[in-house]
Amino acid sequence: MSTVFLDSVDPLYSLIPSGMFGHTDVFKTRYSRNIAAAQALLTQAGFSTTNKLRFTLWYTPVRYGSTEADVATLVKQALEQTGMVSVTLQSQEWLVYRQSFRLGQFSVFLLGWFPDYLDPDDYTYPFLHYASGGSASFGSWYQNDSVDTLINLQATQPIASTQRAQTLSQIQDALANDVPYLPLWQTSQQVVYKPSISGVILDQSQFFRYFTLRVS
Repeated sequence: MSTVFLDSVDPLYSLIPSGMFGHTDVFKTRYSRNIAAAQALLTQAGFSTTNKLRFTLWYTPVRYGSTEADVATLVKQALEQTGMVSVTLQSQEWLVYRQSFRLGQFSVFLLGWFPDYLDPDDYTYPFLHYASGGSASFGSWYQNDSVDTLINLQATQPIASTQRAQTLSQIQDALANDVPYLPLWQTSQQVVYKPSISGVILDQSQFFRYFTLRVS
């Protein structure tokens, strides 16, 4: 990510963003970069350097800024390091793209998320809850009845309780086990201001507090 974003974003190892209640680095603790292991799994699945796993990675060129093509290229390069995978890159404009992934027409594609409200529920329910149609609307069609039950449960538990943290941890464990989505990065808040300005506050609410600013 430093290549594309010049260290202005942070790696993300769960659907729930780092710094938010309930987040665990579940992908970081579960997996590590291991090309030999990837090659072994591909071989077990019947692929080789002469019979490569081939698929198209889709992205949308402007919805998330001008960096998506560069991100897609880096993902392609990383996957092809095994020597047993061949990735073709294709793009569609957002309105067509959104319809395509909701119809299940993409096998692998890039997708971003702008939160509706700042709670772990908004990073799990829309993506993973099958009964509500959430996972289908995001193109994964992921179905895990146990995860649906856990998502329903955490919504009824006290907001910052130990019980809810445990439930959210179980949801993230299932995410890392089933991998319907692979988190890549989260944006970081940045602001440039003169030394004469004080009272700058940045936090996970994502609201910029102009009323706290002072000029000396």
